[in-house]
Order: sequence, then C-alpha cells, then structure tokens
Amino acid sequence: MAGIGTRLLQVDDTGRISTTQIQLASAFGDGLLSATDWNTFHNKFDLPALNAEVFF
Repeated sequence: MAGIGTRLLQVDDTGRISTTQIQLASAFGDGLLSATDWNTFHNKFDLPALNAEVFF
C-alpha cells in the first residue's frame, strides 16, 4: 500500500481485503481531517488530541 494518505480497509464475506484511498478534507471537498486540523479544533471543542494521521 504505497502512497500518502489514509486508506479504508474492507473485508468481504469471503475474507478478501480491499483498500480505498480516503482523501483529506479541503475547502473544496469532504474528507478526513489531518492531525493538525483536528488538533486546531481540540482546544475549542474539547476533542482528544491526535499524534498521527494513522487510523486503524
């Protein structure tokens, strides 16, 4: 899984694993917040801090 970004891992009924690239959010589209963006909201909305952009 080379590349930069976050991927959604999905397992089908047969146990086959597939991945889908998930883009970061921008002013022009929906997506995931980066750790920097998330931590910007942390002090305003009491969200937990993130240390990396890795999700499992």
